[in-house]
Amino acid sequence: MAQRLEQGPLPLADALHCALDIASHLRELHEDGRVHGEIGSHLVVLRHSRHLLLPPNSPHGDTGSIADVTAFGTLLYEMLTSRKPTTEALLSTPLQPPPRKGPGAVYSAAVRLAERCVTAVPENAPSMQRVLTELRLLSVQTRQWAEAEKSAARPPDAPKPAPSTDPGEKAVALAGDAADDEDSADSQSSPGEEEDLMADGRCPRCRCSKVRVSRPRNRLERLLRAIGLPVRRCHRCYFRYIDLFKACLEMPAKKFNR
Repeated sequence: MAQRLEQGPLPLADALHCALDIASHLRELHEDGRVHGEIGSHLVVLRHSRHLLLPPNSPHGDTGSIADVTAFGTLLYEMLTSRKPTTEALLSTPLQPPPRKGPGAVYSAAVRLAERCVTAVPENAPSMQRVLTELRLLSVQTRQWAEAEKSAARPPDAPKPAPSTDPGEKAVALAGDAADDEDSADSQSSPGEEEDLMADGRCPRCRCSKVRVSRPRNRLERLLRAIGLPVRRCHRCYFRYIDLFKACLEMPAKKFNR
């Protein structure tokens, strides 16, 4: 961690992730009646999954849990700002009030938490459990704002990720897309869109009796239907045709702009 902080502060999400791991370790020590006694960036090992706080290099004296809280606040302040919390920095008042929402508000709250730990005294020292709880809340808020920013940056016409990864549902969706040119909606009857099964006549191609009146796809088909020559469609082979004076005239399968 000490080598990393020489390059500057950690990103907010990374700093909170590291602080959560360290605070969780310290909370367990304090619940067992033990303390660490030497918390600093030189003892923190950065990892992708879980950051480690190494044991102290030398046996600690009669330090109590408050010393661990103070040292943790110093480390958190360094991770957020890449500098140590001096008395001047802790007493200084920002020229502008902190933002009330967004990542800036979360960052300001994390800095204030670090300052409270650094200036902790026995009368108002927060426990590591309290510190851990606040860090978890800040981490959740950080993730929420990150997701909100991604959603805002996504183009309005960008396809949204499918909510389900079920192979069967994917197959249904792909089948629906593939059948679009075949007017797959005709297979589901609804009032005003499609008549009942034809009582007479069979498909001239496959001789199937399941022939319906197809919905008009363009101006020509609407005109044909108006003069009593509706387009018929076989539900087995998807053949579309009109019966013109007992002769079969195939209709184009491709949709035309209306």
